[in-house]
Amino acid sequence: MGHSTTPGSFFERPGAIREGRNSRSGVILNRPKEAAGRTNYETRCLRLGLAAGIVWAAGVVFLAICARITGWGSPPIAVMASLYIGYGATWAGAIIGAIWGFIDGFIGGFLIAWVYNRLLPPE
Repeated sequence: MGHSTTPGSFFERPGAIREGRNSRSGVILNRPKEAAGRTNYETRCLRLGLAAGIVWAAGVVFLAICARITGWGSPPIAVMASLYIGYGATWAGAIIGAIWGFIDGFIGGFLIAWVYNRLLPPE
């Protein structure tokens, strides 16, 4: 009912060029040329690190604000405060936690991408 069943249309990144014929314009699409030595499966370490850092920092801030306003989430904050110096259920603690969370998430995301790239089979 109005949904496209084109293979891969939902999961492709926006602006991706697929091989085949564009049904709207009839233009034949070619695969983009690969960058020097990079495969389509290689994950960019800095980008994944930034994404993980932003998401983790937002989660840490959300938890601190929830604990500040409602009291929900105080036990996890106590545990995280033992790792993130200055983190707590206060507004200043949320900002400090966001900084620690971004650093922690960035390092984790970067390492995951780096290990993933090293485990790819050689070309």
